[in-house]
Parts: sequence; C-alpha cells; structure tokens
Amino acid sequence: MEAGKFDWVTVSSPSIARSLAAMFGRSLAKTKLASISPVTSEALTELGYPPAVEARQYTLDGIVQAIVEAETFV
Repeated sequence: MEAGKFDWVTVSSPSIARSLAAMFGRSLAKTKLASISPVTSEALTELGYPPAVEARQYTLDGIVQAIVEAETFV
C-alpha cells in the first residue's frame, strides 16, 4: 500500500473501513477506494478517506460495476 501499487481497494463494511484505516493509515490515501454502500462511504469519509466510487447495488458485483464505470469514464 505504501508504494502506491494498488489501483483500487474495495471496502465492504464500516468495520473494514476502520480496520483498513488502522492498518494502513495515510497510505490508504494512495489508492482509490470503492465502497459497497452509503453507510460504508460515510464511515470512510469520517475517517478522512472518502471513496472514489460507491456501488449503486450494495453487493460485490455492484462494487465491481462502479469501478468499471469509473475506469471507463476516466
């Protein structure tokens, strides 16, 4: 994470958001975060790491779709 070699990190719950922030700290800002839901996005934002995308369908497939759409429109 510190080297910035991750393009995306998927975050599937507020507890995972907190764990990622605790484990990686400011290094987490070196990647794009994909959130599964508004609740998870809120947790990420409160931690200081707003997500780059949020799934419209609150599933892992929804996260993948959000990433694909973001990468397609860049």
